[in-house]
Amino acid sequence: MGHTTGSIAKMLGASLDGPADLAITGVEAVGQAAPGHLTFLRSAEFAAQWAGSRATAALVPPGLKVPGHDASARALILVPDADLARLGQAYLDDPVLQAYLSSIFDP
Repeated sequence: MGHTTGSIAKMLGASLDGPADLAITGVEAVGQAAPGHLTFLRSAEFAAQWAGSRATAALVPPGLKVPGHDASARALILVPDADLARLGQAYLDDPVLQAYLSSIFDP
């Protein structure tokens, strides 16, 4: 089951600032992320690392300024609580949890 920035935003009921069709293959810290990774920018300290990160997308709280964001190439998924949204990592990494949650959200 593949995920895109759009499918993750939809699953979380979040707004998207960037392309909806970017493939997400895993989750990683902003400094270690590679293309295809989703990361978390919960504060200005982490947002300042976005321009130098190779991550494809990031979960961010609304109103957080993200220097260097290019919405034509990468995506910010705006969620009320980026820490709570980290639960999405378990969803992306665990096939059993994927099947269970998919049965609830995508009957």
